[in-house]
Amino acid sequence: MYGMAWAKWRYMLHESQRHALKAMDEWNSSTGNYTDFLTHMHKAWHYLLHAEFHRDKIDYHFKDTNGAYKLVDGEPKAWDLEYCLKQRFSNSADPVRLNVELFVALRNKVEHRYEHSLRIVTGGKAHALVMNYEHEAVISFGPEFSLADRLRFPICLASLTAEGRAVAKSCDLVTVLVKRCRGGRAGG
Repeated sequence: MYGMAWAKWRYMLHESQRHALKAMDEWNSSTGNYTDFLTHMHKAWHYLLHAEFHRDKIDYHFKDTNGAYKLVDGEPKAWDLEYCLKQRFSNSADPVRLNVELFVALRNKVEHRYEHSLRIVTGGKAHALVMNYEHEAVISFGPEFSLADRLRFPICLASLTAEGRAVAKSCDLVTVLVKRCRGGRAGG
């Protein structure tokens, strides 16, 4: 492989994996920033789907009604993550699509003062977001593109302390915010 150039989709996939690993580092760090986790997973999913489309020779750029590319700074405008999800997962009830859409909405709406509470409330869904990413990468590109050999397993508490339960109970406002981000829909 030395001296040979990778196909463009491989560079895109590599960048996607780099962002997924950065997101997981943020999540696993005791001082990690939830907003950074959201941002990096957003980019990871975006680059992953662009890599799939590029490999499969699917043009993932917006066009106007005449079929000409819409341009941004002289370059064809690529599909945003929400549009990519609709193309990759055409079933609007697909649980992977709903999970990623939830985090797109959270990324777009998160307010810094709710960051800690959102992390508590969405922990399981964040885990699903990462697991869905890993599954999509492996089924689309093969097991050699798994992140498993590059991850470390964090040590964590198996149950909440009394203080942690009190914080979780106080998250009703956050639950409402999450529902609003999802447009009132269940799931995801």
